[in-house]
Amino acid sequence: MAQPVSSSEVRHSVRVAMGNGLKKRIWTDFQSRFQIKQICEFYGSTEGNVGMINIDGTPGAVGCLLQVIPGASLTKLVQVKPETGELVRGADGLAIECGPGQPGTLVAKIQGMFSLCSNV
Repeated sequence: MAQPVSSSEVRHSVRVAMGNGLKKRIWTDFQSRFQIKQICEFYGSTEGNVGMINIDGTPGAVGCLLQVIPGASLTKLVQVKPETGELVRGADGLAIECGPGQPGTLVAKIQGMFSLCSNV
């Protein structure tokens, strides 16, 4: 994006760009400039036990937490204090989940490998 525009930028057969964290402020410019139909991004880490994927192409969205069975998810997006990053807790001492469109921190319950395998 920092290079001068070139006609060669659109002579390709790329249909999907996939990567880790395309900034919202350049998403639409990147997509338009290189004429890429779909951008898909993911978030995760090698030391983490959870990840998210933005598959619907919403610029700047970090993804979604799908909940197939209500209450069965081991992951939650919880509220944090913007100035400190500290978890916001309810009267019960538990972290408070975020509402739709509200920023937060992704947390996940860690279970032992053997507790996830029913035949061990």
